[in-house]
Amino acid sequence: MVEVHSDLVKNWFYITVKGKLTLAEAMALQDKTIAEAKKLKPGFGSISDISQIIPADEATRVIIQDTMMKVKGLGMGHVVRITNSENFITANQWRRSSRVVGYEASEAPNREEAEKLLAKMEKGS
Repeated sequence: MVEVHSDLVKNWFYITVKGKLTLAEAMALQDKTIAEAKKLKPGFGSISDISQIIPADEATRVIIQDTMMKVKGLGMGHVVRITNSENFITANQWRRSSRVVGYEASEAPNREEAEKLLAKMEKGS
């Protein structure tokens, strides 16, 4: 399951991915993510819920990394990822990919904490 949406008032976009992300789903996720990011003003925040995703194969991971690069190029600001201790392999994949692209994401255990953290980060910048 993949879900992407924007909050134009907060200038944030949200991504939720659950289960096994196929290559086709990763490509669709890329298209949806870019479309949502284009609705926002530069400096927009991002919350990605990857707490229930299964580790991606290499081809899918490359698409995810390419998506990160494209969205960063559209002016993405702070990023918070929702993770948990049970999906540390996936969290590590996403950490490595974002570092390659040139940013670090903060982590939170749930959406409420992710939103608090992102709001705090934006006030401090």
